[in-house]
Amino acid sequence: MKRIDSSRLKHQLRAGLKRHYRTIRPKGLNAVLARKKKRRGKGKLYQAPIEAPAKLDIYSSQNHRAFVSFIELFRQTAQSKGRVFISFKSTYRITAAAGLLLVAETDRIIKAYPNISIKCSFPPSQSEGRYRNAQNMVESALKQIGFFKLINQHSPKLTNQATVKRWRQLSGITTDGSLAASLLDSLKGVVSKSVQRKMYRGAIEAIANCVEHAYPQLRNDGLKIKDDRWWMLVGIDDERISVIVCDLGVGIPETLPKKHPQSLLTSIASTFGIIDQSDGELIRASTYIKRTRTALSHRGKGGQDFRSIVDVFPSAQLSIRSNQGAFTLTGDRFVDGTNHKESVSNFRDSIRGTLIEWVLSAEDFAK
Repeated sequence: MKRIDSSRLKHQLRAGLKRHYRTIRPKGLNAVLARKKKRRGKGKLYQAPIEAPAKLDIYSSQNHRAFVSFIELFRQTAQSKGRVFISFKSTYRITAAAGLLLVAETDRIIKAYPNISIKCSFPPSQSEGRYRNAQNMVESALKQIGFFKLINQHSPKLTNQATVKRWRQLSGITTDGSLAASLLDSLKGVVSKSVQRKMYRGAIEAIANCVEHAYPQLRNDGLKIKDDRWWMLVGIDDERISVIVCDLGVGIPETLPKKHPQSLLTSIASTFGIIDQSDGELIRASTYIKRTRTALSHRGKGGQDFRSIVDVFPSAQLSIRSNQGAFTLTGDRFVDGTNHKESVSNFRDSIRGTLIEWVLSAEDFAK
């Protein structure tokens, strides 16, 4: 008789007991356990999760770098794996501009890969206020602007956070004014009809710029698809209104030298002190195009330009971000962190597109 190995006896008995239970348990239970095993196996099809940054933001240099790196990894994973899992476990802050850019990039990836599976974990709750109430700011914002709907994932949280409850987002491919008008209708009762009309004209100008200039060639992001859409977001709270228009085209610094004669750009550079060919300075130069064309009688009249927003609304702020550059213009106050009403900055990484953002303070709502 074979000698029993006492060191293995316990394991052999346990294995035999398991085999016995499998033979006597109900068939329905076998099916339930099989489904659970299948679901566990399915989860392994997702590779290591993509970690979203703590702050979904593109305003500061550090946050800009982290956000762009996150988007690049998101796109690369979608191209190579076909399945993406995003972890928002460390994300506790989101800005409207970064939120819109995330939605636009996700929308574009889904268009390139219609059968892709994108899932995510939910951001953590934050305890805020006197009574330390749990706040789900990031999740509420992502739900409000349609991110979860886009990836077909249910979010149980209510969008009841005051700062994001009145965010609205849509996209389009033409300069059809009815789309922008439908979004700006959310301003009714908040601002005067005059303010609404002026913001509508600014939004249409930005959308027309997207349609006309943003997509002269395929975007160099590896997706190799023609996607001429724009995305727009309107955000309202008690203190300000934000209107943001985004395109994922080749960017203002790329199109400006190709769309306009060198003589015009040289005139703008000498007149307004454009000091170099950085992305930020090229964006600043682009804001003078229509104004300069109007001043040159042989060029004909130009329409309303982006700079007119601060002429109409003294408290307003205009920000244009394109590729690696950013330009900010204010009316009656200085740009944050400077003693100037105009500011140019450049970043290490490119957002591969353009974001035009107007922010209007409450003091100008009723004008």
